[in-house]
Amino acid sequence: MRWTENKNARGFYDGKKGGFEFTITCNGGRHYVVASHLKKDIRLNTLWIDTDFDTFEDAEIFCENFKWKQYVCIGDDV
Repeated sequence: MRWTENKNARGFYDGKKGGFEFTITCNGGRHYVVASHLKKDIRLNTLWIDTDFDTFEDAEIFCENFKWKQYVCIGDDV
């Protein structure tokens, strides 16, 4: 997955895979992920499931292996 730095929000990185757009952000040395389906109303923020990551690479692995049905996502299409 290729990551691009979000020009509007410093420290935010965006990537797309499997119909989802992922945003990784770092706050206080911890990394968090927001996953949003590109066409359906399916979303997950790792803060909602009390999950954060030590490194960008750990967050990236989460995104690479993301299968939304394994998590409590929200949205009309869940």
